Formats: sequence, C-alpha cells, structure tokens
Amino acid sequence: MEAYCAGARLFGENRVQEAQIKYPGLPEDIELHCIGHLQRNKAKTAADLFSWVQSIDKLETAATIEKYCADTGKIMNILLEVNTSGEAAKQGFLSERNLFECLEGLGKLPHIRLRGLMTIGPLGDDTERIRSSFRKLKLLFEQIRAEAGRPDLDTLSMGMSSDFETAVEEGATLVRIGSLLFGAREPVK
Repeated sequence: MEAYCAGARLFGENRVQEAQIKYPGLPEDIELHCIGHLQRNKAKTAADLFSWVQSIDKLETAATIEKYCADTGKIMNILLEVNTSGEAAKQGFLSERNLFECLEGLGKLPHIRLRGLMTIGPLGDDTERIRSSFRKLKLLFEQIRAEAGRPDLDTLSMGMSSDFETAVEEGATLVRIGSLLFGAREPVK
C-alpha cells in the first residue's frame, strides 16, 4: 500500500497462490501482472486476479485462460515467454517454430490480447551474455511485428532488478524490479 500511495499502479506477482493472499480488496486501478510460470490448473484463478499474464509458453495455457475469460467477458493481456538463454531451468518457447505456431493459434482466442514478448535473462554476471539474450528477444519481437503483420505489439518485458539497465538499453518497454523496490522476496505463508 505504501508503493500504491506513492503512485505505483502496476504490480507483478510470481505465484498465483501468493497473489490471492496479497491482493484481495486492493484499489481497482491496480494493474496486476502474473509474471511467474502459469500452470493450466491455476488458469481460472489467474483469470480472476490478473489483468496480464506475462508468462504464456503454451497455446493450451492461453486457451484455458480464454475459456475462463469468455465466461466473464474479460479480455486478458498476455506476453509470450521466450527462453532466449537456452537454460534448461527456465520456461518459455525454445524454438521459433513453436512460437509462430502459438501466434497462429492465438488468433482463434477472442478474449486473449497478445501484447508482446517476455524473457528472463541468463543467471550470472556475464553482461554480454545477458545483453545477447535481450537482443535476441528484441530481434524476434521486430520479426513478429513485421512478418506476422503485428504492428500492434507494444510490450517487450525483459530485465529484472539485477539486469534492467541492460534490458532498457536493448529495448525493454517493461522491467520487473520488485527486489529493487521492496527488497528480497519473502514467500507468503
């Protein structure tokens, strides 16, 4: 609430269960983003809580959100998560082929509004490797806008508290800097 009173309106949460605990009864002008991996069994709750899901990595997950949004008439903004670092521990599309297949399928989901792409940079202090990961997403973003005829895409979410400056230099329009603002994350019990 201190951040809200200071003017913040966009908040992100990694876990659906924690968002349920942290965010009930908050002012309606808060824009809440799901930034962690979303499992389909949590899609109904996510559709109720969030205005954006930044971590779609399967068409099936988007279709499940579509189903719940259709019931209420809600339009869900989404970002497609791309694993640009190739790290096995990270979520996201690994191949452009799968990403473009998903893009094609999203056109059949009227309650899903694709806004752009998201990635999480590689772990560690290798700035050039991190930069390369962000640059790869930016190039893919521009390719989709041009080749898929999607000039309406407006969001490139990349960069967190430890690497957001590099992400901004590489074209990020949205950064995730919760640790910088609020300190280390403590799970809700």
